[in-house]
Amino acid sequence: MKIWKSFSSEHSAKLRITGTFKTVENANQAATAFNELLEKREVGDESYPFPEEIREVMNKYQVYLNRNAAEDLDYIYPLDVEGKKIVVETDDFAIQALSQVFIRYGAKIEIYSRHDY
Repeated sequence: MKIWKSFSSEHSAKLRITGTFKTVENANQAATAFNELLEKREVGDESYPFPEEIREVMNKYQVYLNRNAAEDLDYIYPLDVEGKKIVVETDDFAIQALSQVFIRYGAKIEIYSRHDY
């Protein structure tokens, strides 16, 4: 007989992340770059350090992710633009890739817990 022992806790982040950009064009560029990275992540493999498809997108948009940030792409859905803003709600703390794209396109980022606000 095997006994499995594990520990768990509530780890739901329940975050709301708002990127406010200087222009609508910057917001659209950020959404396009991020959504294309998402699309290529889905068809990519686990090659090291990145599948060719993702490297091409990073070069195209000058967004360079490390391996951990690229794995964050598994936890966020495609982005929609609302004027100069992009609003993302997620239950994960894996937001490095999103933050890097937002910063690359000049966003002011607000992050808060929907548990508390």
